[in-house]
Amino acid sequence: MTSSFIKPTIKKISKVTRDKFLGNKSSKLIDNKGRYVNVISLQNLLNAKLHDQMQKNMGKGRAKKMLNYRSGRFAKSAKITSLQQKQDKIIAFYNYMKFPYETFAKGGRQYIPGRTPQLIIGRSIRQLAAQLLHSKFKVYPKLTGGST
Repeated sequence: MTSSFIKPTIKKISKVTRDKFLGNKSSKLIDNKGRYVNVISLQNLLNAKLHDQMQKNMGKGRAKKMLNYRSGRFAKSAKITSLQQKQDKIIAFYNYMKFPYETFAKGGRQYIPGRTPQLIIGRSIRQLAAQLLHSKFKVYPKLTGGST
């Protein structure tokens, strides 16, 4: 007595087809020229352009509702210390010179809601990431502890 055993066929499918079938989004960092970018090089690119973007986002002279760009010391002190990529989001950890600029942060003596250092740095990081990356990632800037 012979049993007829049907051997199952296994078909390999490409990652693109599998991701499309499973509904997964691509979590690759792709710049606007179509090249893959790793997290470290993205961090270096963001740090290189952060000062100029912050200068654009700050007030020009005597604006009272935003921090003004005067000497550039605040904008030069902002640095992204690390980036983490998780699925469709990027978490950017940054730091800036706390003394004397912490006085403009929430709880400081010169706090005004639209004028916080975290707001200016966070907006600048998000704008730069949107310019540099082709893929749609949500960028979450987070302040790290310690002082610079």
